[in-house]
Amino acid sequence: MSHFQPKTETSQIKNADLALKIPAAKERIRELKSWEKDPAKFEKRDTITREQYLEIKNRLGGLFRDRIKKSQLSDGDNLTEDDLRLTIELIDAIGRIENAIIPEEKTRPWKPACVEHLKQVECVAETIADAIMVMNPKEKLDRNRIKIKALIHDIGRFASHDPLIHGLAGRKLLKELGFSRKFFTTAIAHLEAGVGPYVVGITPETWPEISNDPPRLHALLSDLPTEEIIIALADMAKIGIKDPPGSGTFVNKIADPIEGVAVSAKRRPGEKSTMYLGFAKALKDFLERKHHITFGDEDGIIAKVQKRYEKI
Repeated sequence: MSHFQPKTETSQIKNADLALKIPAAKERIRELKSWEKDPAKFEKRDTITREQYLEIKNRLGGLFRDRIKKSQLSDGDNLTEDDLRLTIELIDAIGRIENAIIPEEKTRPWKPACVEHLKQVECVAETIADAIMVMNPKEKLDRNRIKIKALIHDIGRFASHDPLIHGLAGRKLLKELGFSRKFFTTAIAHLEAGVGPYVVGITPETWPEISNDPPRLHALLSDLPTEEIIIALADMAKIGIKDPPGSGTFVNKIADPIEGVAVSAKRRPGEKSTMYLGFAKALKDFLERKHHITFGDEDGIIAKVQKRYEKI
């Protein structure tokens, strides 16, 4: 008998640390502690030092902790434009603080591309949310919360670009700054193919069984918060291209989520990539069918994002 049991959206909202109860993520929590002791040793390369990491967090705390605790960001509901502006201010401050603390550019984890990616994800997520609410007027999504989640989902990259460490470091920073628990899961739930592996506990071993059982897969997807599905798909909606061509500099180009995951999967072939790509397709298909939206048509999500993003 399978151990798999989907969690309800209500339970996820009440227990926003659900992602950390998955055994695979629990194991990596210990790795975060190891990383914090000596990031360069952990990553086997020159990177941010423990002292720099702690100083960045201290400065961010001094600038934002009290303001966040007094804002709706500490509650997670009834979010306003002021909360959105405060989040943008936080994101912008990371770069300035890191530039002041870390003299060597090559060892600074937070690059201009990080901010550009967050803006892209915000644009894609907002476009998806708008399309859902147009097609389903009764669907009430919190646009400001979705935009804020998009902006903070990768905040842990101030510390590391490790596939899971940046999620755990982001969750920890959000907690220390006073963000609502409703934002914690986003820092981890977007990882890899999004809300599957780290929230409901899908593994490469269980994926073949789950993927070949449509009713069970549908039940699993139905239990996932729409907001987290939106952020996960928005995060996938990019591919890295060299700009200028032939250079070693990569920029993110907005693309269909499946195209983005497929490019990543080619770099990391194996059972995990098969699971990530399969689950990403399931997420996209589920959202399209449930809300009568489309990503790929001439008037689909990606086309709308490209037009909208050009105006930003």
